Amino acid sequence: MKKMIQKISLKHLALLWLLGCFCQSALWAQSKGVTPLVIKTASGETVGAYQRSYALLIGMSRYDHWDHLESIPKELDAVESALKQQGFVVQREANLDAEQLSAVFEDFINDHGFDPHNRLLFYFSGHGHSIGADRGFLVPTDAPSPEQEAEFRRAALSMGQILTWSRDMIANHALFLFDSCFSGTIFKTKSYPTHPPVIDSYTARPVRQFITAGSAGETVPAKSVFSPYFVRGLRGQADLDGDGYVIGTELGMYLRSKVVNSEIRQTPQYGKIQDTELNEGDFVFQLQKPSTTTSTTTLPPRPKPVVFQGHIQVNVDTPGASVYLNGDYQGTASPQKTLELLHIPIGEASVEVQKKGYYSATQKVSVRANDWIQPVFHLTPLTTTTQVTIRPKP
Repeated sequence: MKKMIQKISLKHLALLWLLGCFCQSALWAQSKGVTPLVIKTASGETVGAYQRSYALLIGMSRYDHWDHLESIPKELDAVESALKQQGFVVQREANLDAEQLSAVFEDFINDHGFDPHNRLLFYFSGHGHSIGADRGFLVPTDAPSPEQEAEFRRAALSMGQILTWSRDMIANHALFLFDSCFSGTIFKTKSYPTHPPVIDSYTARPVRQFITAGSAGETVPAKSVFSPYFVRGLRGQADLDGDGYVIGTELGMYLRSKVVNSEIRQTPQYGKIQDTELNEGDFVFQLQKPSTTTSTTTLPPRPKPVVFQGHIQVNVDTPGASVYLNGDYQGTASPQKTLELLHIPIGEASVEVQKKGYYSATQKVSVRANDWIQPVFHLTPLTTTTQVTIRPKP
């Protein structure tokens, strides 16, 4: 009897030891960011997977020689929360000087950028600056004014350096987001897609994707519009085709359409690195599925997504004109800044342009699948001067 009890006890101890090892391994894996994500097509075919997901968040709110951006810490709280829900292990840094900014990028890439199964996300919120047509820079806290060009270039972190780091990495997918304004022509595409691409075999190929909040000459607002829309996009609004995934191109389309139509004057840029070996894939986020329950209650089916087909680009000859689509306000347009209305259902639509002191103008347009309509509006002032010639008879 004692021998039997001893055998059972030893067996139980062995099982407990194995269970403890498994739990410890699972906790270690979780702490190391092991969040496998399998990427599947609409037909269920597996086309790729991530084993680990890491995000680097950098917020620059306090500057020595530039305007402070006080809202950034709170905005990044929401970004961090959204990324953690996506399974990312988040490293967050704030108010870095020139030396620290470069070191943080290098250390993060050295720690996580040389495993092909990793998914890496870089998010910078702060000042950006452009010099020339294609020289973009991230501004550290101690950077001087760009008027001191030599000193500024020595302090600022150039997009060229970031592109070099991105090419050196072997992580399959990397996405760089900059809540900053500077020229992005070095990675910007010549034309933007008219509809969101689907998940296919190309999605799993290597990619380096970039999204910026604005282009050269634009300024960062005191309160970001980019970061709230980024969070909303990850929570499902950027799933334009309703397949349960938000891919990098889809996120760029969504952010561009939302930010450009807001009251601020920013035009997000997005695209992939100009490298044939790193521009065929697409970064992937998976929408959070509702938690399962043992209840027999059947959840209602997810409604079918609205199929968006066409786009409208409104051109006006009068600055600050208000644009309405089917009676709903969409934003403002100027001769130097067209207004893009994206993902409009096919069919007839009414576009109206108004400005105080001018006659309103309305055009009926026919929205076609995967096509751009570009109506041009000429507004006439309410008061006009007319020359009248009087020839009285004798």
